[in-house]
Parts: sequence; structure tokens; C-alpha cells
Amino acid sequence: MEIKNRQDYENSKPYFTKENCPFCAKDLAKTNTIIFESDFWYVIKNKYPYFGEQKKHILALPKKHSEFSYELSREEFADFVNVEKFIKSYF
Repeated sequence: MEIKNRQDYENSKPYFTKENCPFCAKDLAKTNTIIFESDFWYVIKNKYPYFGEQKKHILALPKKHSEFSYELSREEFADFVNVEKFIKSYF
């Protein structure tokens, strides 16, 4: 299912596998929403923000598909410092 708007997004839940995850790299490359990339992370603009201006709603996503944060490696957690630095400068 191609997600074109907030309603499509809401109707397409839940996402439990890599095959239907809206945040995996194959989908991000199509949308051109990546605003920052580190070794293990992407930061993207939320296409369907819950409130306010879209610029103010961004998401940090691990490049590796993970359902839970405990699945991330130490290297992925350590690299998140670069994400935090970007977010600070972005806002």
C-alpha cells in the first residue's frame, strides 16, 4: 500500500515486519525526506505531523530495521550522539 496522506497512514497500521515498515530505507529513498544521515541513523521530516508546522516534527530512525531499542548495538547507540548534535543545530 502506498501511503499518500495521514488517513492512509492511520488505516495501514500495524507495522510489524521489515517488508511493510514505512521507515525502512527503500521507502525513505522514494520520499526524499532524509535531512541527516550518520553511520547508523537517519533523521527525516515527518510527512504527516500530528500538529504544527512539519519542520518542527522530525524523526530519528535507525538504518537497521528494529522493533525494540534493545535490538540496537552499542555502536548504534553511540552514534546517536551525532543525531542529537544535528537535532540541536536544526532547531
